[in-house]
Amino acid sequence: MAVDPKYARVKFASICCDELDGAREIIQEPEEERWQNISHYFMAHEHKEIAKKVLGFRQVPFYVVLDEQGKIQQMGSSKTVDFDDIPGVARPKGE
Repeated sequence: MAVDPKYARVKFASICCDELDGAREIIQEPEEERWQNISHYFMAHEHKEIAKKVLGFRQVPFYVVLDEQGKIQQMGSSKTVDFDDIPGVARPKGE
């Protein structure tokens, strides 16, 4: 999705909640085009547990869609987030 021109104005971030080495391997694979349009971060176990409580996620991947002011617009699994309904990006504002 990060390489799809439809989402050119979207900033993608991937937060690895598992192993630091696994996150590092993904970041260091420059030939993987799909990883080039995503900022990668690592989250320690203690912070992952806080995020799980605050956001209510139990599985990965878990998506959080923020608006330009940083407010959560959608969150959930790929089955619950509507990627065709991202205000100002996948649909014009005000629709």
